[in-house]
Amino acid sequence: ASKLFRQVCDGGSARGCNDLGHLMQIGKGVPQNKERAVRLFRKSCEGGETFGCTNLGMAFLNANGVARDEAKAKTYFTQSCLGEDGQGCRQLGLLYANARGVSKDFVRAVDFYQRSCGYGDARGCTLLAEMYAKALGVSKNLRKASGLYRQACDWSFVEACVQLGFMTENAQGVRRDYGKAVDLYRIGCEVGNARGCNNLGRMYHVGNGVTKDVGKAVTFYRQACDGGNAKGCSNLGIMYESALGVGQDLKRAETLYLQACDMGGEWACDRLETFKDAAK
Repeated sequence: ASKLFRQVCDGGSARGCNDLGHLMQIGKGVPQNKERAVRLFRKSCEGGETFGCTNLGMAFLNANGVARDEAKAKTYFTQSCLGEDGQGCRQLGLLYANARGVSKDFVRAVDFYQRSCGYGDARGCTLLAEMYAKALGVSKNLRKASGLYRQACDWSFVEACVQLGFMTENAQGVRRDYGKAVDLYRIGCEVGNARGCNNLGRMYHVGNGVTKDVGKAVTFYRQACDGGNAKGCSNLGIMYESALGVGQDLKRAETLYLQACDMGGEWACDRLETFKDAAK
């Protein structure tokens, strides 16, 4: 692929230069050369390829092969967004939402997320949904948020599927339906989304939308924990502490609570104190 991209780039293809730059940036099929990748992204962008402008902006934003320059990142994202690249618009929204090189402005962030979503960017739709759910830059509208999560999920963005599952489980902007929530969590879990696995485990644990099965709950909690989800580790710890689906193992439970606490799980940190008190 790198040989082909090099040929088409040398032949004047802006897309080919962008694709070759991507391979060089990550070192796939060619020696990694981040500085050369930046030059290729620039050539691609100057040739009218919006993806090249977005990738060039990302390089400046993350100091990847070039010195960090958030102002230049904004310039290239703007160029990309004007060329109707959803990712470029999304990155502009993130700049305003996180005050990177610009003053924080949720209203402008919403505007760019809307453009991103309109150009078919599922992540942009998801970020826009979050703004409606949290009333950032727009009035709170859970129905609108759930619709945007559904749109992003339909475009195979699994994080949106998992969040839509949570809203469906808890009747937030959409009718409560445990069965649909289970299906949405499963979509996420099957491709390694740790939050989806934890939530799926919880549904099996309590028997919502599925037949109660603590053995399956343990399986999904373990997948969530292995994937770095603090709640998954906490819940797996509960199963070991309470002998649910596994034999009781207080030492293993304590280890899992410690793991969850280290990940930022406040409940697990509090639970560890109980173990310490019991050991005195």
